[in-house]
Amino acid sequence: MSSVNLHKINRDTVVIPSEANKIMLFFDLDGILKSKDSSGNVRNVGYSDITLNDITEANSKLTQEYGGNFGLTQDDKQLDFNTKVFSILDAMIDNLPHPVYVQPTLTLAPLPAPEVREVGTPFVTSINASYVKNDGGDIIISRLTRNGSEISSSLTYSENIPQLSQGDTIYSAFVTYDDGAIKNNSAGIPDATGRILSSSINSYDRLIHATYPVFFGTLNPEQTIDDILLSSMTKLIIKSNGSISVNYPNSVGKKLVVIIPSDSTVKTIWWATPLNSGGIGGSGDLFYSPVLKTYNSPTSLWTGKQFRVYISSVTTFVGNMEFRNS
Repeated sequence: MSSVNLHKINRDTVVIPSEANKIMLFFDLDGILKSKDSSGNVRNVGYSDITLNDITEANSKLTQEYGGNFGLTQDDKQLDFNTKVFSILDAMIDNLPHPVYVQPTLTLAPLPAPEVREVGTPFVTSINASYVKNDGGDIIISRLTRNGSEISSSLTYSENIPQLSQGDTIYSAFVTYDDGAIKNNSAGIPDATGRILSSSINSYDRLIHATYPVFFGTLNPEQTIDDILLSSMTKLIIKSNGSISVNYPNSVGKKLVVIIPSDSTVKTIWWATPLNSGGIGGSGDLFYSPVLKTYNSPTSLWTGKQFRVYISSVTTFVGNMEFRNS
């Protein structure tokens, strides 16, 4: 395993680093094999009385100046000495920290804002994903999907949806990658421990949500639900299953109106402040029970959509109001 050969070393330096320190094995100018630790302490490892050129298996004797770590004795000959030092080198290399292998990443770029859009609007954009292999391998297979169906076998796609349908449109990227390269440890020796092998990776999803709008506004006291024109109302492109916040700036002496898609949750409470709130549809409540009515888009994006229309009695209220589920 060691990349050095003590039979061929001639006053060369061998450095074996570790995370905490470096231990250096070297032959000094007299041919003596020594060690030097990170604190600068130098100790003889082997022959200390004769030079490297004088060493033979017949005349060599070993010193024991390194404690018991090397397990060398005065009777060890050259070949035994080399073998034992090799085993020490191998043990030192085996104890080196393994190289750090970094997993590949796959990122789908954010979609253009807004995330929530009106049903029937077009959606035109470029869908782009980025694969960073780090210590993984090259791409074998890639694809982009929309709602689980493949739209491209590459990581770039020009999207063009003429009209968005109600609900989520979800995009994702997928890659299968090859084995990554084997890295060297700090001694320059290949170490496959933790190597990134061939596998697959998915990106996080990106989505847009298409919904029918919420409309709100006011009616004059004599007007009824049949007088409502969506084109004269304020439109909100929001998800309407939760609380809905609207503003009535000029509503004194008028009826308040909010029009919510019928497939959203039914609103049972209106709320302005803790002291100014109430139920909906009960006796004496500010708002009557909602009425179902079908409308077409005032901008021709959709047709035949059913809404719940909430209308109040004539009020002096002005300001922000929330419509809550409970």
